[in-house]
Amino acid sequence: MAQLQLRPFSVGEVIDAAFSVYKNHFKQLITITAVVVVPLGVVQALLTAQILADPDALSASTAGASLAVALLGMVVTQVATAAITLAVADAYLDNHSTWQSSISAAFARTGSIVVASLLFGLAIGLGAIALLVGAIFLGAALGVFMPALMVERLTATASLGRSWRLTSGNRGRVFGAWLLAFLITLLLSLAISAVIGIAITTGTATVGAQMIGIVGSVLTTPFLAAVVVIIYFDLRVRKEGFDLELLASQLLTSDGTALAPGSDTNPPPEASGDGGEVWPPPADR
Repeated sequence: MAQLQLRPFSVGEVIDAAFSVYKNHFKQLITITAVVVVPLGVVQALLTAQILADPDALSASTAGASLAVALLGMVVTQVATAAITLAVADAYLDNHSTWQSSISAAFARTGSIVVASLLFGLAIGLGAIALLVGAIFLGAALGVFMPALMVERLTATASLGRSWRLTSGNRGRVFGAWLLAFLITLLLSLAISAVIGIAITTGTATVGAQMIGIVGSVLTTPFLAAVVVIIYFDLRVRKEGFDLELLASQLLTSDGTALAPGSDTNPPPEASGDGGEVWPPPADR
């Protein structure tokens, strides 16, 4: 890689690597989030403003529209996260991609993204019903499903199973890195609110707070996704020698031609069908 090294990282190095990707590809990552999330966020804010302007006139159609937009917002957020995940993975592996290609690839897999996200949310919910520690455990165990889904092009259920296997033995580190990243983004969100100085006391302020939430989401979602992607590759390096896999794929023979594929241990990247590359796990995994 041109910018970062593929090797086992400490929790602090995971955060540092995510910051590096976020900083070096800021425009692309922010554009993806803004293009996908902002339009729907504006619609939500307008509906909220309409409801707050005349609460007594709230109709079934308005309530239905609000619910539909909220549900659509959940889907769009997950698709945006998937697109950012793919863009971060390409950036981390020093592969060229554009915000358009990342969004296109994510929307092409909307069904799998929604199903995997719902299953993940259901698992966290069931874990929370049992004990908070159950939700934390399942969150760490299944938390890298999105990179597995997008980078390896797995199905929804296969991506969750892949995350479970990859995180085995490393779930404490996974949770620690995610918690640190969450705290960083929480502080950033609070700073954004403080700078703009919105007081949530009136209808206008409530709508304003929603808009601030959109800005905060646009700025923080790429960083959180970057942390998850770095964790995913870190786990593959630790468990599958992915750094050696990548190196082997880039080696040249003495006559200048690419090293012929055929090793079961170090498979080369495969064409994904959308112009990108898929890095599958080793054949014996």
